[in-house]
Amino acid sequence: MNLVFLRGKIPSDRSPNEIKWKSLLDSTDLWEWLAFKLGDQVDIVYWGGHREVEYAQGKRVVWVKSLKDYKPPWKPDVIFDRGGFPETHVILKKYKCFRVYYGAGARHVPIPGFQDYDLTLQDSPQRLLRAQKKFPKIRHVLWTKPAIDIFHPKPFNEKNYDLCFIANGTQSSIKGIKWVYKTVPNDLSVLHLGNKSSYKPPDNVTTKRVLKNKMPSMINNCKVGILPYDKTDSAPRALPEMLACGLPVIALDTVHINAQEYFRDPYLYTSSGDFVSKENFWKVVRSQVEEINQFKKKHDEYPDHIRRHYASNLCLNICVEKLRECLKKR
Repeated sequence: MNLVFLRGKIPSDRSPNEIKWKSLLDSTDLWEWLAFKLGDQVDIVYWGGHREVEYAQGKRVVWVKSLKDYKPPWKPDVIFDRGGFPETHVILKKYKCFRVYYGAGARHVPIPGFQDYDLTLQDSPQRLLRAQKKFPKIRHVLWTKPAIDIFHPKPFNEKNYDLCFIANGTQSSIKGIKWVYKTVPNDLSVLHLGNKSSYKPPDNVTTKRVLKNKMPSMINNCKVGILPYDKTDSAPRALPEMLACGLPVIALDTVHINAQEYFRDPYLYTSSGDFVSKENFWKVVRSQVEEINQFKKKHDEYPDHIRRHYASNLCLNICVEKLRECLKKR
């Protein structure tokens, strides 16, 4: 299969060097791993720059000034649009092939300008239903992103924070940053990973922005993960990464998550086996932290009922196989 993967615009809010890798083994971008495992010949295309690197024979990463300037070296069988960017429409309209759409958050359905996709991938049941109603002629599939293999658990003795809070400061309104800063109990220590926001953190919140390759060690420095996001966010990166590191994760009932995909057994985000309202959120979080603290006094690993099982069906290779099955039906 010849695959063109339209990855996105070169970042302008940070150094482009952060996404310059010399090989796939160096890359910490999940989409690059998925694309190169998925296709036989692959172009991953970014726009807003100039660069070309071949990771393997027939598999390369290309930066172009504009997608109008891009021409694949072979006829594409599949174009995968990492969606919600109008710049991709010029390529989607130019090549007649199987076209796949995945857009996270508010961009989970195709945007005006080009909506003639053959398949969309949806990461929550709520979004799947909305996509089916809005675009009944397109095939829609429930599909959940994995975490790359650098995310895995470490022992208790490295945990210096109670809570892990992954949130981009430029998305404060949907990540719940203001609410967390205002309401978090002062006896809980929080590691906030992401760009700083305009809100001043309380004394018990430490903010850090680190590159993806440093994220596993940062997450493993915490006992419990929290997802205080609103309904436009499905936590497609934060949730699998924290779970893959062995953290139990407490999610607000506003977050849209494909919960059953994340665990071998029916979903368990908390001891009560349910999502949590704002009124009960910190009570449940504190209870989970206290349970871990008590267990930590006697053991050096999480018990199974605290460390929620990160589902084996969400490992990278299994997720690639799921995509291949979807594409076989094209």
